[in-house]
Amino acid sequence: MITQHNIIQDELFLNRQKYLRYNQFKIKKIIETMSEADRLAFSVIPRLLHVHQKGVPGYIAGKAPCGVFNFTVNRQTQLASEKLFPNVIINRTESLTPFIQTILLMGSVGSIAQTRHSDLDYTLLIHKNCISKIDRNLFNRKLKAIEKWAWNNYRLEIHFFINEIEDFRRNIYGDSDSESTGSALAKLLKEEMYRASVIIAGKIPLWWIVPKETSDSNYEKIHQQINSHKTLLIRDEFIDMGNVDKISQEEFFGGSIWTLIKSFRSPFKTLMKMGLLEEYMFQDAKSNLLCHEIKNKVFNDVPFETIDPYINLFERVEKYFKNNKTDDEVDALRIAFYLKVGTQVNAPEMKQGTTDPKKAILIKLIESWNWTTKKVIELNDYSNWQMMKKVHLGERMNKILINSYKNISEKGKTLEAGKNLISGKDTHLLGRKLFSFYRKANDKIENLFALVDGA
Repeated sequence: MITQHNIIQDELFLNRQKYLRYNQFKIKKIIETMSEADRLAFSVIPRLLHVHQKGVPGYIAGKAPCGVFNFTVNRQTQLASEKLFPNVIINRTESLTPFIQTILLMGSVGSIAQTRHSDLDYTLLIHKNCISKIDRNLFNRKLKAIEKWAWNNYRLEIHFFINEIEDFRRNIYGDSDSESTGSALAKLLKEEMYRASVIIAGKIPLWWIVPKETSDSNYEKIHQQINSHKTLLIRDEFIDMGNVDKISQEEFFGGSIWTLIKSFRSPFKTLMKMGLLEEYMFQDAKSNLLCHEIKNKVFNDVPFETIDPYINLFERVEKYFKNNKTDDEVDALRIAFYLKVGTQVNAPEMKQGTTDPKKAILIKLIESWNWTTKKVIELNDYSNWQMMKKVHLGERMNKILINSYKNISEKGKTLEAGKNLISGKDTHLLGRKLFSFYRKANDKIENLFALVDGA
């Protein structure tokens, strides 16, 4: 007799298979964009985190914590290890207790925005209470040693960020400072992580195998079923990073302030992010976030070649702009996307086509925008523009950002009093930053927007 429980079991197992195939496809895309040397370094990084041995990058004096759950040495990792460290036999530590739950690769990797110069930003999820402060310091030194090895030998810029898994699950990301998100972003950061990250090694996020429209309560039920061995799935294969079913409008307001501050150094990317926040603010976000859209495509067997988190982000914001903003604002969004992607299409390619998959996608988009070849060539020369021409474009972007923030703020005034999710400390800090940046005063040098687009 087929029961609802059996159906859920089968669905979870099938979702797992589809997600693993999708994640492997993204890893393949990451590797295809890299140089041969960078591919080798990329392939061995999980193994460097898994072991602590003399002669292997990342080794420091002392017993630094190491080990990644469910890590296996595949053929690609083995070949890279042999090429990079021909005189070292990397031992397998049978008694090793894994320390790292999951290795996530964040940012533009695996998308159309990845280039040969893209940084590799790794998030390592751990249980901090499993080690002492001394061991934590050793682990940090190990990570710094690996970062230094990658840069000194290959000019490959990698960064490791450590997150306590329980804090991550509860949407706690620390106090506000120059790099932190404070209390304002919370689930928004997790939503972006689910749609854009790649699992390099370790446990699979539970969110990625539960059905798309899964409430917090049903998410917990499924989690308990897996933990109680009531499904076909292996408990230790998954990690609970928390559910994302819906995000409150109060959180969009807080996120918009942080996003506006990020625009100081990265206006092109920020324009798309702010547009997404505005779109979220004016619709029912329940099971309708961008992470849900991408998840739905994976589960419904949409060809992986057409699932690109960066393009999907742009297309969603473009649709909102076309329905709610001026033609000039839509055009500015398209310019921001083209410049941020970094891949350039030349005149012959626009006319004759190309075998480069990234350029082929861009050509199709450019044709749908009715851009002229002259306009594309002009944007290709952006790095050589005169300063004031860049400033003019920056001010154009900034005006749209400010208008989006105003729209979100006005919507925020209609929310129930007392439901502000931004802490008092964050509110004070963010307000001070915005005031300092935008206020006009005698003898103050005005800020010039978009001279360089950052991360």
